[in-house]
Amino acid sequence: QYLPDQGFAVIDAGSARGLKTGQTYAVRRGHFIVAKKIEIGETVEESQSIAGVNASSLQPGETLKPGDEVIKWE
Repeated sequence: QYLPDQGFAVIDAGSARGLKTGQTYAVRRGHFIVAKKIEIGETVEESQSIAGVNASSLQPGETLKPGDEVIKWE
């Protein structure tokens, strides 16, 4: 779930899958990177996390959608 007016997304993965506060990820849809950098915030539960999404990290004209994949960003 993405809440652009509040600047964050709820990710359906958490500590059980290795997510930790402060990690950065990209968001992919198919072979296309939709967002280059989102940061996992303070809220990390076993099966979900809250990630900060800066609007400037999104590709122009794109938004996050259900089904997008969160991948490692280095």
